[in-house]
Amino acid sequence: LWRDLGLSGREDVTALLTRHYPGLVARNTGNLRWKKFLAYSAFAHAGLPAQAAPGCAHCEDHGLCYGTGGQR
Repeated sequence: LWRDLGLSGREDVTALLTRHYPGLVARNTGNLRWKKFLAYSAFAHAGLPAQAAPGCAHCEDHGLCYGTGGQR
């Protein structure tokens, strides 16, 4: 997500969200990476099963977020 937003790192995303959306930050109790958390939140809000955000499958950190077993 930090790359998509033109930021210099993940910490910048946390700082941006903390400043502008503290309630959203408080909801990330599982300390998920932001792109994953936002995708899961959007799907849950729509009443749909959670799945990876677009582009996640091609990210070098996909295994860190989702393990080696798939999208969730």
